[in-house]
Amino acid sequence: MPTLLITGSTGLLGSKLVRLAGERYQVVGFGRAAPEGPPLNYDFRAVDIRNRRAVTALTEQVRPRLIIHTAAMTAVDRCETSPREAEAVNVAGSEHVAAAAAVTGAHLVAVSTDYVFDGESGPYQENDATNHISTYGRTKLEAERRIAAICPTACIARTSVLYGAGPGVRSNFVLWVLGELRAGRPITLVGDQTGSPTLADDLAGLLLGLAELGATGIFHTSGSEPINRFDFGCRIARTFGLAAGLIRRGTTAELHQPAPRPKHSGLVVEKVTHRLGRSPLDVDAGLAALKRQLEAAER
Repeated sequence: MPTLLITGSTGLLGSKLVRLAGERYQVVGFGRAAPEGPPLNYDFRAVDIRNRRAVTALTEQVRPRLIIHTAAMTAVDRCETSPREAEAVNVAGSEHVAAAAAVTGAHLVAVSTDYVFDGESGPYQENDATNHISTYGRTKLEAERRIAAICPTACIARTSVLYGAGPGVRSNFVLWVLGELRAGRPITLVGDQTGSPTLADDLAGLLLGLAELGATGIFHTSGSEPINRFDFGCRIARTFGLAAGLIRRGTTAELHQPAPRPKHSGLVVEKVTHRLGRSPLDVDAGLAALKRQLEAAER
């Protein structure tokens, strides 16, 4: 059975990949530390991605056929206030993974973001000019460039507004909205930030599909429907039978966030649709799938 190495395997996306690939691959995952709770059902190693020697040693030991690189510092405001940490994780960490892949001959698929764009004219295609406006976007774009320089056959998979649920994973936009609306608390969501919401389970399938095809270059791997945060919140409420009247439309300027956000972002997914022979989920299909998951978990 071939080996698949997953960085950030205890995160939302990484855990979805572990579950999806477990029957077809010998899965090895790593992160800074194992999460608390029941034992993991795969070969987990505590490795800090910022430690080049440790990343290289593990990769040379397990000799993976495929590497899917999901580990990243994705908290956009924290990246803005802690740029050195963001660079160490997102840039240096990605360079370490790419170098290890190059040494072992593993095919690398690395996850990136629509925040490499400035959000002036989205949704974006793969060959549109990049222009980051935040530390997070800058570090992820630099990671793309270093990965491509070290591993010219690597695949860069950009995504947008990742959401989903799973044991031990941290909250995300959809789970936060659900929690607030279920508690009857009013919330403000911006109507001037557009992205392409992406169910983590669906993204895991796209990434594994690209890895198995040996895809190279840049692919946009997000949900298929761009939508602003306010309208997305209303669709969440509708899907889960909650009160959309609790949602107020606001603006980005009202939030006073440390990091600027791309306003008119989102990704065009025609290329990955053609390559894999299926379209990523749209907003309603993704939310319906999440609803089924959450209901099943409550039984």
